[in-house]
Parts: sequence; C-alpha cells; structure tokens
Amino acid sequence: MNNNNSNTNNNSNTNNNINTTDATNPNRETCNTIIKGLINKNINFLAIDFDLTLCSIHTSGRWNGTAKELSYTLRPFMVELLYCALLNNICVAIVTFSCQTTKITSVISTIYPKHLADRVIIKCSEDASWDNKSELL
Repeated sequence: MNNNNSNTNNNSNTNNNINTTDATNPNRETCNTIIKGLINKNINFLAIDFDLTLCSIHTSGRWNGTAKELSYTLRPFMVELLYCALLNNICVAIVTFSCQTTKITSVISTIYPKHLADRVIIKCSEDASWDNKSELL
C-alpha cells in the first residue's frame, strides 16, 4: 500500500473480499435484526463515523493509497450493517472530520453497487457543512 499513515495495522476484523450480495454472510442475520429494530422504532437515518468505526484504522485524513486499498480496512460488520440499512430504505451517512471526501466517496463506490453507493451521504470537514445550521434544530 502507498499509505504513509503510521497508524495502519492488520486488524483481524478486515476482509479483503467484501461481498455484500452473499446471503451466507455471517453478519447478515445480526445486521438485519438491528435494522428491523431501527425500523420498529421509526428510525430512518443511520450516521456512521469513518475512521476507527467503518474503517479499522485512523487515516488522519491523509490516506495516500487507492480507494480499493482503503476498502480492505473496512470492518465487514459495518459494511454489512450499512448495506442492510440501504436495502431497507434507511438513509445512510458517513461522517468524518477527514478532508478526503473524494476518497471516501470512492471507497463507498468500491464496496456497494452504484444504485446503493449513490444514496450514501458523505459529510466531511472540508465541505464546511459542520457549520450549517439546520432549520430542524
């Protein structure tokens, strides 16, 4: 990998062959149960932090490798949870203080089919969206 991040490690939770279409995925049943619980509570939005939550590493906003390489650090359980949420029409957001919006968007496009990846909202510190005041507040 071309990553200059000293925090990179080979976490046992990572999986280089993420296959979200595999019905035998060992996380599928648990993730579907969690998503059904959200739906039963009328929760329709799931936001997940990128570094050390979706990813097993902290990129420090300076990942120099490819999106494909970064996708190998994703936690399979989290990938499956977001996949199940998307399949059940729950809005999904990836939130981060990283300034690598394009890289994170590419990672999501690497792991999910286009029709699902296009629905994932990416909120990063570089787009100044953290400063926006919502009329819902």
